[in-house]
Amino acid sequence: MPAFAGTTCEGAIADRRVVINADDFGLCEGVTRGIVEAHQAGAVTAASMFANAPGFGGAVQAARQFPRLDLGLHFNLTVGAPVSPPARVPSLCATTGLFRSLGPLIRRALSGRVDPDDVARECRAQLDRLRAAGVRVSHLDGHRHAHVLPGVWSGVEAVGRSEGIPVRRPVEPVGPGRMAAKLALRIACVIAMPGPTPSSHHFRGIGLLGARDFGDALVGLLDRSPAGVTEVAVHPGYVDADLLRWDSYAQDRERELAALRSPHVLTRLTRGDPRLVRFADL
Repeated sequence: MPAFAGTTCEGAIADRRVVINADDFGLCEGVTRGIVEAHQAGAVTAASMFANAPGFGGAVQAARQFPRLDLGLHFNLTVGAPVSPPARVPSLCATTGLFRSLGPLIRRALSGRVDPDDVARECRAQLDRLRAAGVRVSHLDGHRHAHVLPGVWSGVEAVGRSEGIPVRRPVEPVGPGRMAAKLALRIACVIAMPGPTPSSHHFRGIGLLGARDFGDALVGLLDRSPAGVTEVAVHPGYVDADLLRWDSYAQDRERELAALRSPHVLTRLTRGDPRLVRFADL
């Protein structure tokens, strides 16, 4: 599809494209409903979908109702139960058969106690569950960015490479907003995936988490987006009982949703630079 022709300060032609991707589709009914509303408003073009969360069935129905919402796998290793039988992925599970939380997973990954084969097996099981439900998967990322941990990344990347599915590299400039998280993810990516991140694909969104001025912060990201493709991760939704059981990021989701549906953000998105696209369009 034709690219928007912008102009850099050097006078060269710039092609600035942005995918606004909502994480946690299918986590629960409230989050799925919020993502759909942001998509209907014209702000969200893609979403990353849980395969093993309470809202899976509702998300499958929503995916059929809104086929223009581009979907990927939100690979989950930190909450709930695996799709694979726990005995098939022993390094990922506690004795209860459930996943460990993020902290224990990080410690096990850094000490070499996560088997990349277990990761690949579970990643493929979650991917297959989406596909069996009729979901066309265009991208892959991880809940809480756990997919970039040492021992985890190699398994996820192997599945993505074999399936021709791009995998998120959550590296962004270490500027204002959650600087410690940005730095930690940058270090994790350097350890797990040596080599440069492709310059034509960028990631933003960590600094948006919990931002009181979410709309202004998002517009600022759009204004400063570099040439090439930038994924901006957002987390709109409504708070419900399943969300409170599964995730600590709750009330801020409603603030994000309000901003994504606001005239301030929607007017900025209609300007065409950067151009709003889907992963499936790339």
